[in-house]
Amino acid sequence: MQHATAKAAVIEWLDLAIPDQQLHFELVQALYGTPKSILGATVAALGIIAITAFMTGDYAYGWFFAGFLLVGAVRNGLIVLRRARQHSADDSAATIRWERRALAGAWAFALLVGVAGAYTVIAHPGADAELLVNCCVMGYIAGISSRNASRPIISIGQVSLTAIPFALALLARPNVVHVVLAVFLAVLFISIVMICRAVFENIVSRHTAFRKIELIAQRDPLTDLLNRSAFIDLLQSRLESIAKTGETVALVLIDLDRFKDVNDTFGHQTGDVVLKKVGDRIRSAVRPRDEVARIGGDEFIVMLSDTSEDEIHAVTRRIFTSFSDPIKVGMTRHFCGASVGYAIAQGGTTLDVLFRNADLALYEAKQAGRAQIVRHTAGITERYDRRIELEHDLQHALQNDEFELVYQPIVDPRSRRAICCEALLRWNHPKRGQISPVEFIPI
Repeated sequence: MQHATAKAAVIEWLDLAIPDQQLHFELVQALYGTPKSILGATVAALGIIAITAFMTGDYAYGWFFAGFLLVGAVRNGLIVLRRARQHSADDSAATIRWERRALAGAWAFALLVGVAGAYTVIAHPGADAELLVNCCVMGYIAGISSRNASRPIISIGQVSLTAIPFALALLARPNVVHVVLAVFLAVLFISIVMICRAVFENIVSRHTAFRKIELIAQRDPLTDLLNRSAFIDLLQSRLESIAKTGETVALVLIDLDRFKDVNDTFGHQTGDVVLKKVGDRIRSAVRPRDEVARIGGDEFIVMLSDTSEDEIHAVTRRIFTSFSDPIKVGMTRHFCGASVGYAIAQGGTTLDVLFRNADLALYEAKQAGRAQIVRHTAGITERYDRRIELEHDLQHALQNDEFELVYQPIVDPRSRRAICCEALLRWNHPKRGQISPVEFIPI
């Protein structure tokens, strides 16, 4: 039991304790990001082995040549396969599989280097071939320690598989040069372990700090809900996906009624507490997969995804009824109702159109007397567009002499005589004809 615990602690210390899946994915992605260096290492190893075989006339190097050729072909083939496929950072199982393939290839190559070096020291001591191979092995150890310094489990594994058989062979053929090289390898190995771990800890700490900053930048500091910018990014991504999948997404806008009275009467501290509790109520009313954000002072927004129209109505109703109970702050109870407007997006709906539709539905709810739920319809958009057009035309109506005064007499019923008259304004629109004051006076 203690042995298993110690083994797990060593592995975790090396680098398997990666803080999150996104960093793990990026580190694995980096393993396949340098195809030229892997191809170059393979070609160099094949060249050195071929030269050594020629210098010594030792046919045993043919096996090493075949081994390097096979391992190099597999490693480069995996890179081609990796780049030909799409990969998701959320697929942890696939990430682990690709990492193990890279580990196996790197460790197999390192073991071949170490065994080839050990064989040369044992079989051809003092020869020019030994000098050539020794230089190449030491260069490989130094190079690989810097290339994979950010992944201790890979780098230390490679150095171990190369250095251990090579150092044992040096000690098996003891002389001054061999012993000095073996001692140097031991010191180098310890240094590499410490350096790799320090580099990895630095990468993890920087990544963790970056993630915290990123999280803070995406959150509303008061309610800990998403802020407007982060919410829009999520909504845009979801709209792009439903254009392909045909799923339904709804956007719900919530505006608190009479919240200004709470702020003005009880102060901003009380108002902040009310906003926090409102955020909690909305979050408890929606489903786990829905997204909630605060986009303004007393404005909240919800994205309902992967849902049906009946479910959208049910969730919206739950949000609305969550405001029926007073919000208690200290010894005081505050009644804050809400106006709710929502719009449903289908495939092809743009972000601007969806926001506009939900905003129009919210405006309609407020115009209807507040504390209402309104779903966007085409009629709402038509009425709004007509109002905007009339508002624009109204600015030029007086200049264009489109207004007309008509007089309506007021008759005394006893004498049946007109005692005064009432002046009424009429608007003769050049395209729409006569427009009733009931329509243009509120504008």
